[in-house]
Amino acid sequence: MKKILFKIFGPFALLIFGDLLVLDRWLWLRKHLKKTKNNEKILDLGCGNGGFSINLGLLGYKVVGISNQEENVNNAIETAKYFDVKNVSFISADVFKITEIFSDEFDIIVCTEVVEHILDDNKLFQVIFKLLKPGGQLYLTTPNYYYEFISKEDLGPFSKVQDGGHVRKGYTRSMLKELSKKNELRIEKFDFCSGFLSQKITKLFRFILFGTRSKIITSLIILPFRFISVIFDPLIYMIFRYPYFSICLVCCKDRYKE
Repeated sequence: MKKILFKIFGPFALLIFGDLLVLDRWLWLRKHLKKTKNNEKILDLGCGNGGFSINLGLLGYKVVGISNQEENVNNAIETAKYFDVKNVSFISADVFKITEIFSDEFDIIVCTEVVEHILDDNKLFQVIFKLLKPGGQLYLTTPNYYYEFISKEDLGPFSKVQDGGHVRKGYTRSMLKELSKKNELRIEKFDFCSGFLSQKITKLFRFILFGTRSKIITSLIILPFRFISVIFDPLIYMIFRYPYFSICLVCCKDRYKE
């Protein structure tokens, strides 16, 4: 079934067959990261199934995807081979140990929905600073502290240990400003993604998934609704100010020391 979907949708299938909020984050990234022939190097921190890494590779970037889950890495490697994407590689590694592998090498770091899983979030920002080239950019998303819960698990309780679950509800602008400033990353932009319709369709997705136990079947049922949210969520926010689920941050590492 997966290979059939790959034949029909190509690598985009990695972004639309699963949680709707993944697609929202990709569309936000895609607004900023255009096609390139300059071979800029991207680190995808917490690469999951490799969907972002592979699709960024197809835009012309040289991408390294990092996950601490070896199964994810193995699946991502196989998928990259299937689509014959040669400028993408994947490594299984602890996020805090990757400075032993890389240092000051990346033009861009993508870190989507990762920091809320990390107890020592300041240390994560230290790692990001070390891995970015001067002038390099960080694209980060994380749950918006002021979100309305989609499922009961969004209410907590959040984990007190780093076990793969969320260790905090999310972040405000001030919290992200504090982390960025402390680690010498200059904020360029705040944004949001996953509005009212995305959240309600995601709630429906999770309800159907509970019954079908199949992400693929559930995704096919939900597919017609996926792009409605892209069109109408900004309008709904303008009128009702319903909070977006994720807050998005763009930072830059200074090229010159003051």
